Amino acid sequence: VQNIYVQLQGIIPSSISVIVCWIFLLIEAFLLVEINVALMRNKGKKQEDNELDVISIRTMAQETLGDWGGTIATIAYVFLGYSSMVAYSSKSGEILFQLINLPAPVSGSLFTALFTMLVSIWGTRATDRVNQYLTASMIGA
Repeated sequence: VQNIYVQLQGIIPSSISVIVCWIFLLIEAFLLVEINVALMRNKGKKQEDNELDVISIRTMAQETLGDWGGTIATIAYVFLGYSSMVAYSSKSGEILFQLINLPAPVSGSLFTALFTMLVSIWGTRATDRVNQYLTASMIGA
């Protein structure tokens, strides 16, 4: 009985944390949709010739929070992209080090160079296919 109690001590707080994060992200998504739809309606932008006019996060922040809000949103997203790139390069260097036995910094640089060429030369469609394959491989592993 005590062993089950100890196991529940991790499951219950974790479940509550995941549910709270999910609710927060759901509310955030609804707010972004609301702002986007309102801005599209205000600017009179409608779907024409199967092309959607995109309103960026920066535009939404500028329209609702002013120029400073747009600048802060841009800086936040640049920082997010930069930190994601560093994390992917670092972890891929560790994984490739295990597979091909090159030092982790060299492997990370190789990974970054390969994916830079993939995006630059073959475009987003090929990048999406490679990303889907890698994601399925990761889930399968």
